[in-house]
Amino acid sequence: MALALDLERVLLHILPMPAMMAQGQLLGMPNHMEMIRDRLWAINGTIFDAQLRSLKEPELEEWVTDVGAAIVDVDDLLGRILDWHPGGGAASASNRSSRSICSIRVASRQAILLEFKEMVRRLNYLVRRGSVLGLSKEIMESVDPRQEEEYSTVLRGEVVGRNEDVEEIIKMLRQQQSGDGVEWLLIDGEDGRTTLARLIYHHPWVQEQFQHRIWVDVPNNFYLDPMWIMREFARSITGGPCEDIWQFYDGIHGSKYLLVLDDLYVGKEEDEDKWLQLENFLSLVGAPGSTVVVIPGWRFIERILGSSVRKYELGDLSEEDWVKLCMRQALIRPDQHEQANAIIQSYKINPSCDWSHRDAKIFGSVFRYAEMNRWRQEIDAFCKYKTQEVMHNRDTALIILHYWPRKQTRLLLYRWLIVHDDMDFLHVSIAEGSLPYSDVRGIKRKNLTVTGDQLFLLTATKYCYIWRDFDPNSIIPQQCLYLRMLVDSNMIIFPTILSRGVNKLRGLVLERKEMDHQHKYHILRIPESMFTNLIHLRILYLRAIRVQQLPDTVGKLLILRYLNLSQSEIQTLPKSLCKLRNLQVLNLAHCEKLRKLPKRIHSLENLHILKLAYCTKLQMLPISVTGLVNLQELDLEGCRWLVQLPEGLSNMKNLIDLNVYRCPLNQMTYGVSQMSNLLKLSQHIIVGGLGNVFSELQSLMNLKELSLQNLEQVSNSKDASTPLKLHDVLPQLTYLRLYWKRHSMDDMRTSELVSLQVLESLQPNLNLKKLEIILYASKEFPEWIKKGFGYLHKLKEIKLINLKICKCLPSLGGLHNLKIIEINGMDLINTMDESFYGDNGTFPKLKKFTLSHMPALEKWLQVEREENLFPSLDELTLIQCPKFEALEVDLKVTRLSIWLDNKMLRTSEFKGWHNLQSIEHLEIVGCQEMRCLPQDMQRCDRLEKLRIIRCDNLDCLPEWLQGFEGLKSLCMYGCRALSSMPEELKRLPGFDVKGCPKLRR
Repeated sequence: MALALDLERVLLHILPMPAMMAQGQLLGMPNHMEMIRDRLWAINGTIFDAQLRSLKEPELEEWVTDVGAAIVDVDDLLGRILDWHPGGGAASASNRSSRSICSIRVASRQAILLEFKEMVRRLNYLVRRGSVLGLSKEIMESVDPRQEEEYSTVLRGEVVGRNEDVEEIIKMLRQQQSGDGVEWLLIDGEDGRTTLARLIYHHPWVQEQFQHRIWVDVPNNFYLDPMWIMREFARSITGGPCEDIWQFYDGIHGSKYLLVLDDLYVGKEEDEDKWLQLENFLSLVGAPGSTVVVIPGWRFIERILGSSVRKYELGDLSEEDWVKLCMRQALIRPDQHEQANAIIQSYKINPSCDWSHRDAKIFGSVFRYAEMNRWRQEIDAFCKYKTQEVMHNRDTALIILHYWPRKQTRLLLYRWLIVHDDMDFLHVSIAEGSLPYSDVRGIKRKNLTVTGDQLFLLTATKYCYIWRDFDPNSIIPQQCLYLRMLVDSNMIIFPTILSRGVNKLRGLVLERKEMDHQHKYHILRIPESMFTNLIHLRILYLRAIRVQQLPDTVGKLLILRYLNLSQSEIQTLPKSLCKLRNLQVLNLAHCEKLRKLPKRIHSLENLHILKLAYCTKLQMLPISVTGLVNLQELDLEGCRWLVQLPEGLSNMKNLIDLNVYRCPLNQMTYGVSQMSNLLKLSQHIIVGGLGNVFSELQSLMNLKELSLQNLEQVSNSKDASTPLKLHDVLPQLTYLRLYWKRHSMDDMRTSELVSLQVLESLQPNLNLKKLEIILYASKEFPEWIKKGFGYLHKLKEIKLINLKICKCLPSLGGLHNLKIIEINGMDLINTMDESFYGDNGTFPKLKKFTLSHMPALEKWLQVEREENLFPSLDELTLIQCPKFEALEVDLKVTRLSIWLDNKMLRTSEFKGWHNLQSIEHLEIVGCQEMRCLPQDMQRCDRLEKLRIIRCDNLDCLPEWLQGFEGLKSLCMYGCRALSSMPEELKRLPGFDVKGCPKLRR
């Protein structure tokens, strides 16, 4: 499957690049490029059959291995073409696409021509061998969709059961031609939507009717990026790159077009504004009768498109058409038809499956490749999604992978490689071109989750290996493309297997056998020969090794796109690293011994992400870092000796995320204000009055995230006053962090009035989703907060930290989208009452609430409302609230965490356990005076998991605790006085005790 994905990328993303076609013309060899393309499409049509049969036929296994090697070499050759320049030097960086998988070695025209001829000969030989071996061709996968006439003929001949759908949609399009604007059509429903859209796209009437037909494969599964779509639209019409679409407006305006947006993700409420941006652009440039066809992705909020969009619901295939498609795929003997039909008939009444196009193909492929006596077992396992059972037959697993959506399969491959870290997984996906760079922190963690069964499917292929035990004489199998090496953290020598044999490894990940991510590997040296043997690597993940120096041979990894050395003991980087001009992501975070970067780091001209967070020895960046003109993220968080940034940051026009949080900068470097694409500025140092600050920020109109640091520097009323508000300057902010630095309570009292004026001027825009206010020094809030943040209807998270002299809480109950609240260090608050809820406020969507270091807080009062209070609250955390004695609100929280030493809590005087009866997970930390659990805790009989940590005087657990029928897990850590508990508790499946020396097991 990995092989098929790489072949598809060469065919659909590298060869069709405008820069690639232009270079072919310049070299005078467009015919050679056509021959390469034709042979690769021929191989693509047979690769599925070859991979399935290679599991049992050695000759085909050898053929597939040779094809894999050829694809790697084609990548490399195409890379040299992109970098070829008539003058003998390297071509400009603009010739290289972020999607190409190519080296940057420069070659002469004659050398490239000779290589081209050799590659054509080699591919011809592979095609002939495939024919001799009797490989079956998947017709739809052997023809380039861009070859209009041929592909149209294939579509009409191969697609089953969709003629009526085609005619119905053509009828709808004809009716829309009389409109006075751009028309919109959504094709929804079951599998086959993309194929149906292809039939429409190639329909003769459509070809005659529309001046331009544009097909856009939307690349992102998690993020709607309207600008990317608009650029692709413009590029398709003009034939060249269109970074600034408005420069090409005259060339694209006024034409009648059909645009297909395949696999479009619109998955969040906030995508509504982005959709409107895209809709307005397409309406502006299109002539009346232009049509946009939308094929929704895996997540799609239909109502965002509005009522003007017409919808066509694609239904299931008829039973006759489904069987026809299945049997066409099966290619079985006549004597096998009876059993196949019997299985299909029993499948009809299976409620777990449907009559989808994908299922018909999978059924047919199982009939075709699996042994007849296993048909029913394999199909039953597939229908019930029993992947472990499918694994008993590797060919069925490969069939399932083949018919998964390609983008999801590639992301699944990267998730298989990078199992434990979501951000690293996203960065690998970006480096490989599977995700365009965006604010990846906005991707919800649940969208990144895959099941172990899904990952297990990849082990069915011969291209993805997990290596656990190292035989000194073993070598990496030639067909292996992606390798996870599970090594003991005590291993000192790098596995020598990587320095031997011939391999085509694309991805290498070093991973611990132990599930311990706190300690580093003991590997001290990487042999020179290792990198010499891994020249085809694109992904290299060597996190947390003790190596202090990389060998110079790292410069041989010319097609490397992702390099992770985070948490290593690297002190300096070799000069040869700067040869890696295809590198997109360089992660050096937490390299605490790294002192400097190479002077020629600007040679990494395609670098998009540079992670240097918590490189605590790094004192300065070389001036050449400003030459990284394609850099989009620069992460310097926690570089505690970095006191200034280099001049010339204005050169980094593409920078989106500049993170200098916790860097001791005295001021921001001139040039930040000229970074017009900046979306995130994690720390802006205040110098002078707010007028100066607004002047510096006003050019960053697209800024989404901002942290203003050292607001105490605004020291008088004149500097705090400004005719503008922050929302006038930065209308797109979604996250705002406001931080005053205070050294004493006296500092707070003397600056009280100025702080109030400053916060009044920093009123944010209505798009804000997250707000943090830290060490604000006034008793009162400004008017925009006193009114309950009413206009901030999109606000989802608020943190109020160390507001020591504030006399009251703001009214938050009316914020209907608020999901997270943290209130910390508000010393004067003793009651949470009506004023906190606001007018009719109920906190309808609040999920997580933290009250921390509230020394005067005593009561949390109930108020009368027609609707339930806190209906969505799931998690409550109480930290150091020593006087808290009454919780009067009936909360349905399932998770409670208590970090405090509170006498009331331990006795019957605490009024609140009866309002916490829904708790399933309870954590108690640091309650030093607690000798036994509170008696009223018996009410919490739904408890499933209990964790008690560092309660030094807790000496026993009560008998009634073993009566909690749902209790599955009990963890006791650091309770030194604990000596007894009911024996029944020790038999719980999740029982764990550490640091309790008096307890007998």
